[in-house]
Formats: sequence, C-alpha cells, structure tokens
Amino acid sequence: MNTLVKNRGGGTPSLAAVLGDEGLRLFFPLGAIHAAAWPFLWVALYAFDLPFARSMPPTLWHAHEMIIGAFGAALIGFITTAVPEWTDSARLRGRPLFALAAVWVVSRGIGLVGADGLTPVAAVADLAWLGFLTGYVLHVSVRKRTKRLLGFAAFLAGLTGAEAALRYGFWSGDVVFSQRMAHLAGFVFLGLLGLALARITVPVTNKVLDPSETTSPFRPHPGRLHLAPGLVAVAVAGEIAGLSPPASGYLMIAAGAAFLDRIAESFVGRAVVRAEILSLIAINALAGAGL
Repeated sequence: MNTLVKNRGGGTPSLAAVLGDEGLRLFFPLGAIHAAAWPFLWVALYAFDLPFARSMPPTLWHAHEMIIGAFGAALIGFITTAVPEWTDSARLRGRPLFALAAVWVVSRGIGLVGADGLTPVAAVADLAWLGFLTGYVLHVSVRKRTKRLLGFAAFLAGLTGAEAALRYGFWSGDVVFSQRMAHLAGFVFLGLLGLALARITVPVTNKVLDPSETTSPFRPHPGRLHLAPGLVAVAVAGEIAGLSPPASGYLMIAAGAAFLDRIAESFVGRAVVRAEILSLIAINALAGAGL
C-alpha cells in the first residue's frame, strides 16, 4: 500500500486528505456505517416500515440497500484501491473519490426513507458509479494491456445490468421481478467475491508462510483458481435464461461447492490457525453455504 501523501505544509494531513488518499480509506468506513445504521434505523425508528415506501415492500428496499448500498461501498473502495495496486498504476484520490461518494450518498438517502417516487433519481445515481467502475477497470485493462481484469469488468457490467433491471422493477411496481433481480445482483456480487479471493489468497498465504517474501511456497491449483466465479457466472446465466428451479438449484449447489472446495487449499500446516488464513476460510465457507 502506498504511503499517505503529506499536505503542502509538511504537517499532519487533514481528515479529508486521509480519507481521500485511496478508495478503501473512504468507502470501507462508509459501507460499514451504512451496514450498521440502516438496519438499526429500519427497526428502531421505522418499526420494519419505511415512510415513503408505497409500491415496493420495505423488505425489498432493505435487501437493495444492503447489496447495492453497503456492499457497493465496499466494492468501490476495493476496485479503486486494488486495481491500481495490481497494475502498478496511479490510483484515484481526492476529488474523484469524493465525487463517487457523493453520487453513492444520493441513492442511500433515498433508500433510507424508501422513496418510491424518487426511484429514477436513485437509479441514475447508482448506475453512474457502477458504470464508472466498469469503465475504469476496462480503461486500466486497455492502458496496461492486461486481460487479468476482464473478469472483473464482466461481473461489474453484469451488476450494472442487474441494478438497472431492479430499478425498472421498482419504478413499474413489479415486486416479483424486483425480487428476482435483487437475488441476481447478490449472485453477481458472489462472482466478484470469487474473483477477488483468487487474487488475494495467493499473496496473503505466501506472506503468512514466508514473511520475508523471498519465496512463494503456496501455489494454488490452476483448475481451482477461477472455478467458483466461473460456476457463479453459469448459475447467473441459468437464472437469466429462465431455467427450472431444480436446474438453477443444482447450478447454485455447484457454485457453492466450488467455494467450499477452496477451503482445502487453506490447510497449509500450522499456519492455518493464523487469523489471515482463518478469515479466508470463513469467507469461502459462508459464500459456499449461502449458495
């Protein structure tokens, strides 16, 4: 991770400078605050209701705000931090990050009260940052002449499409369609998680096994590397194609099994009890069990 740039006077950086130095510093706290505050307010203040929700049930607003809101903030922070790290390129900082945060906040304010009538405004805001992330990843991929980011771009495009369809369902008042698109958005997020784990697991495990980083004792099986996100993509395609519930169910089970299969690679001797390895095990286990 790059060192925080000091302010011009050479003194202690301001809070804005610290938060705007890289994506994770700004969006991880935003996502955590939203994930904690929204359910609390929904229960304690609104008693499982929302003041302006009319055509859409509050539970569907809740699902949307957790997936696109809380997880979305984490996604922005991850992409804007990890992609520059992986490609050795300049990262976004300052005004572009705060602009993304402002766009993200617009939709979160609308979601906080369940304002069905402002769905078009919320849709434009959410689709703006999703479209930006997709374009950003593609831009870096082309500029650095690498194909290793195309999987992220594909899943980001899929998430953008799912959000567009979900917002259409909100605007048209089609609850069943909106529920289906919310599930689809969740599955696409799992695909992004699978890709991220494929990139994160190797360096983290090698760092645990050899803190000096002079060797790379851990090398995952090539067939397992992208098996989970690949099967998630197949399951998502099956959902879009309208496969029968049993067929879709088997595809979900296969994708879940691929996440669980990754746990086997975490057994790297006594280092398996390290917090870093246990965290990776827990993430794969929860993703697999959820599918």
